[in-house]
Amino acid sequence: MSTADGMIAAIARVNGGRLATRNLSDFRETGLDLISPWEF
Repeated sequence: MSTADGMIAAIARVNGGRLATRNLSDFRETGLDLISPWEF
């Protein structure tokens, strides 16, 4: 995971948020609730 992706994941986790991204595979191991807006 890149530093930027790690920072995004940390911000989402600290704030109890969901993470919207096209790159689901980059964030699967974070345990966050992921949303792909392009799949709706």
